[in-house]
Order: sequence, then structure tokens, then C-alpha cells
Amino acid sequence: MGIDAMENSDMWLATAQAALGKGIGTTALYCAEMAVEIALKGVLLELRVDIPKSHNIVPLARACIEENRKKLPKEFNERLEFVLGTLSELLDLRPLAGYAFERNVDEGELGEKAKDYVKMAAEATRLCKIATVHVAKKND
Repeated sequence: MGIDAMENSDMWLATAQAALGKGIGTTALYCAEMAVEIALKGVLLELRVDIPKSHNIVPLARACIEENRKKLPKEFNERLEFVLGTLSELLDLRPLAGYAFERNVDEGELGEKAKDYVKMAAEATRLCKIATVHVAKKND
């Protein structure tokens, strides 16, 4: 049996934190985006939503979560805009982070952004974990 979405999200987040610790801001940002995206996909999977093979799942997630708010924990519902906003912002940074070698990107500037965004990703993934556990219990 393979890993689940939340385990995969944890691996991306750990990689983001390790990259940040080594001063590799581009990799930290890229991995932070993947951590949040996959954690949010984990929530959608628990809600029995077919997830697309796409990175920008914000509109789909917003619509599906709005339809299923009663199934989700209060803390997740209250912080939903933080989770979706964090993913949106990281998606905006993805081209810079993933293709810095083509764009003459200032690694120092991205490193500073990465410090904040890796923390935000950790919080967003924590909230998604709470949601997936909560929904899984209701589904049992």
C-alpha cells in the first residue's frame, strides 16, 4: 500500500523545511506549495471529491468545502481563507521558485519569502490534517 495524501504532504513540508535550513529558498517555496496543495487534496479526497491532476485547486476546493462545511471542523472552517490564500500565494510564486534558473531570480529575496511561507505552509497543512481526521471519523 502506498502513502496517503497527508503523509505525502508531510514529506513535501519536511523537504521545504530542510531546504530552508540550507538557505535554498527556491526549493523551500516549491516544496511548501506542494505540501499545501497535497494536504488540501487530502481534504477533498476525504470529502469524496474527484481531484484534478492540476496544481490550482483553489476554486474547486472553495466550492466543495462550502458545500460540505457541516462535515468539517470549526477550526478548519474558520481558517479556510488562510489555507486557500496560502495556496494561492504559493502558486503565484511557483514559476519563480521552479524556474529560477531561467529567470535570474535573486535567491536571497526568495529565501526571505520562504521563511514566512514555509511557516504558513506548516499551519495550512496542520489545519488540513485536522480536517481529514475529522471527516474520516464521520465517514466511518
